[in-house]
Amino acid sequence: MCYQSRVGLLKWLQPYTEDTIRHKAAEGARQMLVYPIAFTSDHIETLYELGIEYAHLAGTLGIPEYRVAPALNDHPLLIRGLSRLVVERAGASARTTPVTT
Repeated sequence: MCYQSRVGLLKWLQPYTEDTIRHKAAEGARQMLVYPIAFTSDHIETLYELGIEYAHLAGTLGIPEYRVAPALNDHPLLIRGLSRLVVERAGASARTTPVTT
């Protein structure tokens, strides 16, 4: 488990992704699969930082097999689960909150 996207002067959550890649390379890792668990959809920051910048770092450190797993995006099971939650919550709100016009 590691954290990406350090910005600004404040200390960020650790360990940092780049430090983890360096550590795993020093341990002799030859493969790395990165799964960005904090996101339900791919976005430009993750695609670029994890998929390009960190892939380059891994390659220069001797990790030839580096991949980033895609987020759930619009996978049917995610959409079904989200829609079920919305319908359940909307039903609960309709029972507890009067509608005014």
